[in-house]
Amino acid sequence: MRAAPVFTICFVLALSSALAAQPLPSRVRAIVNAMNADCQTAGGKPGASPGMVSIVDVDGDGRDDHVIYTGAFECEGAESLFSGAGGGSVQVFLSAAGADAKPAFEHGAEGIRLEQRRLWLAVGGPLCGQKVTEDMPRSEMQACWRPLQWNAGRKTLDFGPLSSVRPYK
Repeated sequence: MRAAPVFTICFVLALSSALAAQPLPSRVRAIVNAMNADCQTAGGKPGASPGMVSIVDVDGDGRDDHVIYTGAFECEGAESLFSGAGGGSVQVFLSAAGADAKPAFEHGAEGIRLEQRRLWLAVGGPLCGQKVTEDMPRSEMQACWRPLQWNAGRKTLDFGPLSSVRPYK
């Protein structure tokens, strides 16, 4: 029997201790496992990745929902595998019956913040209310924090109104 590489054991221990309070729903766990495998396939070593999986009740139903922010995934030796030129993908999974969760939102962001059950995404340009032209350089785009908002009637999670945007600091 072949022994597991030390970095795999360290990654599993770090992730399991960080999330030991609650097991991950199968869909969330599958994404985390796939990212770990992709990192290793690319020749990288998965790290502890604090902030990659956040637990918060975003829809107000009293059950924990899960947020995956790939920009916080640590893959030593293949750092840009999931974050590109900075930032990453944000995926929100709402709690569902049993131990699973259902996908409710996905978008790119430069970062995330959690404030009292509210998830804020660092975004830019049109998502901040800025008019952007085809020839506008990315360096001239405004950055902001924009919250996600649950619409109970439609049962959807989407960006809150532009009036709720905060400056990016």
